[in-house]
Amino acid sequence: MAAMSCGKPALFVLPHSVAIIIQIYLSIHRPDLARKEFERAKRWAEDDLLLQLIEASIGLVTGKDSYADCHSFYTEQLANPSLSSPHLLTARGVTRLLRGEIAGAKSDFEEAVSQQGGHEDAETLAASVVAAGLDVVNKGEAKQLWGCVCIPLSRIREHSSWSNIHASFALPLTADYYRSIPHIPWCSM
Repeated sequence: MAAMSCGKPALFVLPHSVAIIIQIYLSIHRPDLARKEFERAKRWAEDDLLLQLIEASIGLVTGKDSYADCHSFYTEQLANPSLSSPHLLTARGVTRLLRGEIAGAKSDFEEAVSQQGGHEDAETLAASVVAAGLDVVNKGEAKQLWGCVCIPLSRIREHSSWSNIHASFALPLTADYYRSIPHIPWCSM
């Protein structure tokens, strides 16, 4: 949608479309273009919450300022009770992991799980596995959490017929093909 401003057409861009464009740039490893798009959008929507989230995402990818901007953003959002959510806690925990604050990250992940009624979502579980793996004190916790990831995979394998998978993807599922795949302990045929 365009509008006239001083005789020149101006294009109105929604923050959501900017967020998508920036995520695309980040996914193709172009944080320079993402930052450029963000700076352009910041001129017309300086205090927009979505743009602050975008800035935090760019900071997570680039590691700018030792992730201080990302950490500050998530901490600020969590201070607002109406915005606090397990996803924000997980995001702040990931930021803490990147900063080397493993104990703080684990605390965020545990709080996110408690807010979800004791059930971890995929993001929190994956981040918890990484945090446990980085913790030099308690390596057994990492193995236990990895087991939580592997159990659903084994259930999927039990309930799915390889012939159906073969038919849907048309892959050459032969014994030679399976022998060529590196051995993965939880995915043995």
